[in-house]
This record gives sequence, structure tokens and C-alpha cells, in this order.
Amino acid sequence: MVCEICNSTKFTDDADGCTCAVCGTHYSAEKIKEIEHRQAQNAPAPVNTSFLRVARFGGFDRDDVLTFIDSLNWYIFHLENEKARLESGDHSKPAQKIDRPSRTTLRTVRFGGFAKNDVISYADELSKKIADLESEIKALKGEKE
Repeated sequence: MVCEICNSTKFTDDADGCTCAVCGTHYSAEKIKEIEHRQAQNAPAPVNTSFLRVARFGGFDRDDVLTFIDSLNWYIFHLENEKARLESGDHSKPAQKIDRPSRTTLRTVRFGGFAKNDVISYADELSKKIADLESEIKALKGEKE
């Protein structure tokens, strides 16, 4: 089993389930069965990328990361609104076009930056979501990819 919060595989057993040894998340016996059933069906476990760990040494500058992640999330918000508009049948006027955030160079710091692997993983998840939304919008508009 993999922890849904921190992706750890280290657990300690309790009387009523188990606890993640890394982040302390408790899983009841019912939740464990649900997770194991989902994994048995080869469904991907939900990935919680809503947190970024701070590295002791090195990492990406926190302000740069938060600004970049914020721009990706705003673009996702825009795409979701555009998709909802098209699904409702409103093809009269397109939403205001905003530019897709581009890859940026994030500054590195010596101490206390966000862990590089976490930032890259989270940005990749958001980029995948953006690509999926863009292809769904193209399909709703009747455009070929």
C-alpha cells in the first residue's frame, strides 16, 4: 500500500488499522480495504500534490515556485470555465483568451527552497491536466488535434 498523502510505503500497524510512518496519516481497516481494492483494479491511486516539501539544502526559490504554480492553476481555472461554457451549448462568444504559462527557469537557493522533485512532479501533473483540458476544448469546438 502507498500513503495517499506522502506516497510512502512505510507503515506501522495499529489496533484499528495502520499509520504512515512518514507523515502520520492514519488509515482505518475500511480505508485500507478500499485502497487495496482500487489498486487491485489497477486504478491509479489519487496523488496528493497539493504540498511541496521544503529542502534543508538547495531547492527552488519559494516565491518563484508559488508564482509559477499559481499561473498554472489560473490557466486551469480559465480552461475549466471555457469547457463548461462550451458544454452548456454557448458557442456565441469565446471567453477572453489568456496565454498558456510557459516553462520558466526557477532560481535555486542554498537553503530552504522547495524540493526540486516535488516541484517538477507537481508542475508535470498540472501540465498534464492542462493538456487534457485543451484537447477536450478542441473536441467540443470540433477542431482536429
